[in-house]
Amino acid sequence: MDEQNVVYPDAISKEYTAYFDGIVTWDLTGTTDPFYNNVLRESFPVRGDPGKFDGDRFHCELVWMPVDKYIDYQISILRYDDPARRAYDVALSNCDPEDFLDDPDYDPFEAFVLSADCDIIESLISGITGKSSVIPAGILVYGEEGLLTDYQEGRHRSIALHDLGIGLIAVWIFESHPRSESL
Repeated sequence: MDEQNVVYPDAISKEYTAYFDGIVTWDLTGTTDPFYNNVLRESFPVRGDPGKFDGDRFHCELVWMPVDKYIDYQISILRYDDPARRAYDVALSNCDPEDFLDDPDYDPFEAFVLSADCDIIESLISGITGKSSVIPAGILVYGEEGLLTDYQEGRHRSIALHDLGIGLIAVWIFESHPRSESL
């Protein structure tokens, strides 16, 4: 999908129940994670900055991100690009470790996709193409130091969108506030 074909809402508010971008119906009001849904419920819109919310513990922002970039973040978070992760995957499989660890054709993206539940992906694809599903935004979380944490949500959605050739995914970015010295 070409970014020029996407219709962006003029303003995001917590009152949206669904947003149709021409291909996917998105639920922009929350996430699939109860903790981060509470964070959003307890936050307030940043005046004059649609899609941004502030709360006691997090800055929250809804962004439209290229699906491949989101997948790259997930591959990094889940460490599919890390040799230690490859060793862990070998231990869980019945592969010959020598062949797998030294494989020059090892592809972190392929390992990422193969580790996902195919039934979930097929269900998402069916729901998106049949226009019968409302897809929640993904999640990325940054810690107090400004670094990406090891939490993500939306792996199966991103693979389904990638398989369908859809270029953008709605993502809630949560940035943790530095802890107050008075706490």
